[in-house]
Amino acid sequence: MKRLFLILKLLTLISLMTTSLFAINIPMEKPTLNKVYRTDKNDGKYCFLLLTNSGSYYHVQTNKTEKLTPKQIKSPSISDILNGMQSWGEAFISKGKYTTQNGKLYTKKNWKRINILSSKKIKYRGKTFYLK
Repeated sequence: MKRLFLILKLLTLISLMTTSLFAINIPMEKPTLNKVYRTDKNDGKYCFLLLTNSGSYYHVQTNKTEKLTPKQIKSPSISDILNGMQSWGEAFISKGKYTTQNGKLYTKKNWKRINILSSKKIKYRGKTFYLK
């Protein structure tokens, strides 16, 4: 009986030594910074997302245009720029800072996850953004 327990302990020790005790870090995909990501047209609207080197994000939802540049999105007068593109429609503009925790990106304001699927694909607020 003692021999059986000794063999079991020895096998357990060998199996623990041969397997990794720590989870392997999967490298996080890095977003392309200072480039505009855009969703496909959904309910007549496009959503845009811009992540910057300085840790800021800009999120714009509008039915007024299908293309925005990083300079336009970062502009303090983005509402005026959108109104100049088309006089009717609606726009939702949000901006703030993002942070990295445990290899994941989150907005600092509401702690919403910015899920980096690849360098050309991001998921944020239930929408998938593509680098255009």
